[in-house]
Amino acid sequence: MAITYILLLVGTSSYAQQAGYWTSFWDDTEENFGFRDENGQIVIQPKFGFFSFVNRLDHVFIASEFNDGSLDTYYLTKSGKEFARDSIYSFDNTPDCESEGFIRFRDRKTDKVGMFDRNGTVVIPAVYDDLSQVKNGLVTALKDKEKKCWDEHSGCEHFSWTGGKTMLIDTTNSVMIENFTETLYLDLGSHRQGDLLDEKPNREYFQGVDGKIHSFINYESDFYLWLNQAILDDFTLDNLQAGTADNLVFWKEGEGWVSRPRESILKKNFLLIQDALALRQIQNQDFFISIQGLNRYIFETEDYDSYFNNCGQALSEKHPVMAVIISHQTGDDFYQDHFDFLKTDDGYKLISMAIRSGTIND
Repeated sequence: MAITYILLLVGTSSYAQQAGYWTSFWDDTEENFGFRDENGQIVIQPKFGFFSFVNRLDHVFIASEFNDGSLDTYYLTKSGKEFARDSIYSFDNTPDCESEGFIRFRDRKTDKVGMFDRNGTVVIPAVYDDLSQVKNGLVTALKDKEKKCWDEHSGCEHFSWTGGKTMLIDTTNSVMIENFTETLYLDLGSHRQGDLLDEKPNREYFQGVDGKIHSFINYESDFYLWLNQAILDDFTLDNLQAGTADNLVFWKEGEGWVSRPRESILKKNFLLIQDALALRQIQNQDFFISIQGLNRYIFETEDYDSYFNNCGQALSEKHPVMAVIISHQTGDDFYQDHFDFLKTDDGYKLISMAIRSGTIND
């Protein structure tokens, strides 16, 4: 194993302890990556394969190396601890990513899921059918459920869960809510609890095991309220600009996705945008809201780095993209207009649009 330096401690070797995060870098072949510390010094020479790529390492990640033609996968901490080679958690061939200092694992004997902390200690035992990543110290846990395969011939690669319980637990494995939900898109970071909470139209309420009422923002309800109050109820250029990101991405025939400053694009296309969004109000136009993750291949600039986790995956539970999709049917011609709003730290912002019913001028 090639590393910059080795610390000898009680006859074992470990990577240097670092308080800050490490940043990944590729070798000349771009086949293997290693890590540099915050000062740019190499702490691990490139040896990890693309399967386990992470942009940065805070505490722990799932490493992968090719040894004698086979892929060796394991959990690795910044202190050099390697563990749980037989318990890798992955979904859709993508390894789990550290979230708030925790990472999931799967017991291959029981097919149950648990959680490690940043040091590789089991903090949630593998007794659950599945667990969400940690969000605001909270975890959605599935228990006593059965897989319903969408296609038996695919080896149950795609499935849904039926029966059992959906619970909300914390990172000490304490149950907070016995009857939770996995069908609603909730902001776990908006958690509130009390003996009696004022009912709000954008929040969902649950009875906790502690006897208190727990509530969370429902993203779909919250966005719909915001869209009406911030833009649709008083559709002005000023209001539209206030609800738009600094740069607006849109689809341009012949060029694909392009990005332009919002001021010029909104001024030139205000009536087009107004007509496209207002259609649903004045003509009962067919529309729906889809909740998605931010597309890394379109939003590549540093402005959007904070909306992705260490592994380059969209933080959709904290920063979802609320896509307003408006359908049009003219004879046999069917098309859709798309308006995508990102939940930022400064509220919802229009970040991209594709208007098939007209031509966007830039």
